[in-house]
Amino acid sequence: MNKIIELQHIDKTYANKELFKQKKSVQILHNISFAINEGETLGLVGESGSGKTTTTRMILRQETPTRGNVLYYGKNVAEFSKDEDDEYRKNVQVVFQDPFSSLNPKMKIENIIEEPLEIRKDYSKKERKEKVKEILRAVSLSEDSLQRYPREFSGGQRQRIAIARALVESPKLLILDEPVSALDVSIRGQIMNLLKDLQKKYNIAYLFISHDIASVAFLSKKIAVMYFGYIVEYSDKDTILRNYRHPYTEMLIKSNEMQELDVDEELEITDAPSHLEPPKGCPYANRCKYATKICEESVPELRLIEEGHYMACHNR
Repeated sequence: MNKIIELQHIDKTYANKELFKQKKSVQILHNISFAINEGETLGLVGESGSGKTTTTRMILRQETPTRGNVLYYGKNVAEFSKDEDDEYRKNVQVVFQDPFSSLNPKMKIENIIEEPLEIRKDYSKKERKEKVKEILRAVSLSEDSLQRYPREFSGGQRQRIAIARALVESPKLLILDEPVSALDVSIRGQIMNLLKDLQKKYNIAYLFISHDIASVAFLSKKIAVMYFGYIVEYSDKDTILRNYRHPYTEMLIKSNEMQELDVDEELEITDAPSHLEPPKGCPYANRCKYATKICEESVPELRLIEEGHYMACHNR
């Protein structure tokens, strides 16, 4: 099976300007590696500040890595010609968290969905209109939606429109950045089922990004758990859910279980460390019940613990 996207040992460091014009580097990503195959879903899960958004920006070419490579079908995107870059941007699309802010309120739905096709200039006007109608039907919206504006739709309908716009050029990979977290609970399941159906229909790959491990697990074949800019556990979905080993993965799953059971109890969770003053050792040590002295002294490496299962912890 062909790899669409592969990240190889990605680091990202920013220069942070401080008082008296002194600079201090701030590393946000540490040695991030994973691949996404055609027609499959990789779930990237972690709390806010874990590095998910920065990782996404690497793939969307909104940022360049400080170290490491992003490969598209085996070729380094940093070496692309203009034509290759145009083709890449056509084939890697994104759906954002808030469907209202991602849609131009002054444009009709027809123009919003059609706009990417107009920019490419690869289609006649008739072909564009037909593709817009086709993709609108695929996301279960009627043609009478085309002449209306985003404000006239519910949150779930607006997200369907955002998905239609992202799919209209038939991309290879769709990045789903918290696609249901801004929606009512009653609507989330509908959008998740729609995404699953669209994946089967178009054989599209997804990178599903969320803080909610249950949502990620619904669509994903593999899951990468991120914390403080590191991938701390990586395996297939069933292994992550049933045979997780990292304490942070354990916390995410148990927190989700409490929500599902409506348990009126909170896990004891301390804040993550600051990127401005990162700890010497494991960044999860101050929150971890398994932490020992070695955890305060060195960062654990992501290692293979069984076939297809990688984990970064000194004591598990």
